[in-house]
Amino acid sequence: MRDFIQRAIALEELITQTIMGFIVLLVFIAAFTRYIGYPINWSVDIAQALFVWAIYLGANQAWRSSKHIGIEVLFNRFPQKARFYLQLFLYFLIALFLVSIIASGIHISIVNVGRIIGDLPVSYSFVTIAVPVGSFLMPLPLASRQAPISSFNPPFRIPSLSSAWSQAPRPSLFWPFRFSFLPATL
Repeated sequence: MRDFIQRAIALEELITQTIMGFIVLLVFIAAFTRYIGYPINWSVDIAQALFVWAIYLGANQAWRSSKHIGIEVLFNRFPQKARFYLQLFLYFLIALFLVSIIASGIHISIVNVGRIIGDLPVSYSFVTIAVPVGSFLMPLPLASRQAPISSFNPPFRIPSLSSAWSQAPRPSLFWPFRFSFLPATL
């Protein structure tokens, strides 16, 4: 099962990278053809639609690797036991929010079946289905971060910027606070 999950993660990352590469190539070609006087009218619509998919797949990848911005100034001041329960509560709220986004996204996708993207014969549901698909993928890493309630040393943490930023020494101007959302160069 773990091998299947690793392959699915690799496939998701490949799809996201391919989408981003295609967007860059499409925008470059569209800019060049516009410069020489032959604009590609549909390029903006396709780039925007693909960008929505890249956003939701990329958000899932950022969530999985704990790269979302987190402010740990207040959170780190709680005792470990309180942090654990607060973290469980926050994960519950996130899961509840994602379930509501999935339900709303499916509804919006169904409503937009008849709508087309610009002048293209492609349904706008292709764009709006990215919301429930991306939101469905996000709880999967969340479920894998569960810890036994009796343990107060959970194997997960609230997503924050890279550990290099959160562990970097801070200038004396910000002492004694730890701003994990500030780069070490400030």
